[in-house]
Amino acid sequence: MTIRDMEILVEVARCLNMTEASKNLYISQSTVSQVIAGIEREYNIRLFERINKRIILTEQGKIAVSHSKKVLDAYNEMEIAVRFAGEEVIRVGSDLITSSSILNDIWVRYHRVCPKVKTRMVIEDGHLLKNRLLDYDLDFVLLEYRLPHGDLVNQKIGEDSYVLICNQENEFAARDSVSLTELSGANLIMREPGNPTRDLFDNTARRYHYDITVADTYSNIDVIKSEVVKGGCVSIMAKKLVTNELAMGRLHSCEISDFKEKREFYVIYNNRLKLTPNFKSFIENCGCWPE
Repeated sequence: MTIRDMEILVEVARCLNMTEASKNLYISQSTVSQVIAGIEREYNIRLFERINKRIILTEQGKIAVSHSKKVLDAYNEMEIAVRFAGEEVIRVGSDLITSSSILNDIWVRYHRVCPKVKTRMVIEDGHLLKNRLLDYDLDFVLLEYRLPHGDLVNQKIGEDSYVLICNQENEFAARDSVSLTELSGANLIMREPGNPTRDLFDNTARRYHYDITVADTYSNIDVIKSEVVKGGCVSIMAKKLVTNELAMGRLHSCEISDFKEKREFYVIYNNRLKLTPNFKSFIENCGCWPE
């Protein structure tokens, strides 16, 4: 049995569904079936019982899966140890929006605690980051949403509120708080439908029957911030995305009294990852970034 065979066996055992396992592994269902059948032929055993289109692990299958997990854990630990022998490295992934919100705070604070640790950062979308965690190509991922998988730990590290942003000449600039009902006549610009913030706003407006129209949409948050700075429009955005603009006085933010939903952040890692002192320190630092 090869390492890849063991990975496929363990995933099928976790899902108890070959179709789902093939999707998670990004291979065809026929490949999964062939590998399982090949293992059964090689050892003359039955790994799964097929009952009413469902599969369950046999006792032999449970033994094979248990030992395969131990071999995979040892193999992955060896891979990491050999690859980074002689140096202390932490490999972190994130997407563009999350990295622009919280990464710098975490990075700076972590390197004060662990100054000798080298860091490697990748920016990719969620499904690629998920695969890299499962393949041990990354140690941690920082995201504003969970990555569902039985082998991944999703640990909440903080949250962020949504605010109304405007420039210093806007009528709301003298206010600390507004309500959504007050935005019915405002020139509101936001991200396009499909963006998490936009979808959350649209769902809230529909649920409570707010008569609010988004005047224009943009696919880039920096463009939105630039338009708001110019004046004549306002936007709703997560507060951490405008930290610098607020500090420089280029923008003003108002709490939204009837829009209480929060944006959550997670540090995600493989539950088989060996948590060294440096890794534990990283998790601890993620959990105390400034609100």
